[in-house]
Formats: sequence, C-alpha cells, structure tokens
Amino acid sequence: MNNTIPPVDFDELVATCDLAHLGVTAAELHGQIVGEHLAQQVAPFEKWLATLCKDAELTEALQQEDQQLLKNLYQQTPVELNRIDLGFQLLLPDDEYPIEQRLNAIAQWTQGFLAGLASAGVQDKQIQGEVKETLADLIQIAQIDVIEIESDEEAEKDYAEIVEYVRMAVLLLHAELTGAAHHD
Repeated sequence: MNNTIPPVDFDELVATCDLAHLGVTAAELHGQIVGEHLAQQVAPFEKWLATLCKDAELTEALQQEDQQLLKNLYQQTPVELNRIDLGFQLLLPDDEYPIEQRLNAIAQWTQGFLAGLASAGVQDKQIQGEVKETLADLIQIAQIDVIEIESDEEAEKDYAEIVEYVRMAVLLLHAELTGAAHHD
C-alpha cells in the first residue's frame, strides 16, 4: 500500500499563507516546521495548526484545501528530513522569481528555521563544535538584507551556494540533534 504524501508546491503554499493571512511567508513557515521537526518537538498536527491559526488571529476558519496543504507540509517534512539519500530540499521560490525575492526567501526560511528550533527548545548548550559554527552562520544568513543586485550572474551563483549551505546545515543539525547517522 502506497501512502505517499503529495509534495507541497511553493506557489500553493504562498497562496495559502497569503489568503489565510497566516502572518508568515511560505518560506518562513517551511523553515519553522523543519526546525520543529528537527528538534523532534513538533506538536500533533491539530495542535500545531491551532497554534498557527491563533498566532495569525484568523477572522475565519481555514478552507479545507488550505488545511490539507498544511497537513501535507506537516507530514512530508519528517519524511524529507529522514531521506537516506539526503535529498531534503528547502521549499523556496523557483528560478522564475527575481533574484531579490529568492534571496529574501532564503533569509525568511532561515529565520523560520531558527525560530522553529528555538520554539522546540533547542539551546546553544546542546550544540557543539562545527555544528555550533554552522548555527552561527545560519544566524548571519537569516539577517541577509537585499537592497539591490548589481550582477545577476554573481547573485545567482551566491544564491545557489547559500541555499546549498543552508540545506547541508539542516542535514548536519539533523544528524547532531537526532543521532541520525544512519546505521545500516
């Protein structure tokens, strides 16, 4: 029996966050839930959704399709984090978006990720050595302030390197926090 969770599309998540007035960007929301799952302190879906909606101070209930999309995101995240092939990917805008928006999105994703770790109770003293340095780098990435991009080619290269660095940092932190050095 194949219980595959449909992948969440970034643009659909943007629409849900915007239309439902969730108070977070799609990138930030994905980063946050990854941080919470990484720390293995994520609330059951219904409680997580209720907190998300309460924090957003919704004026009306989420539409069923929006709830399902958020449930897919919630369920898909630990599956992606635990992929044996390390194929976990950040949910970010694709290359058709302007580079400034993509750079802002990676900063928002990282802010959400750090907030998710913090809300899950991860503390500096739990993290040692190289991983601690990586966390400091993520704090710097979360503070990226995009003003104006002069060289698109150089910005594209920098963006790709930042995304890959953040992705690998998440996998490194995952291994550190979960002891997920896959023992086969």
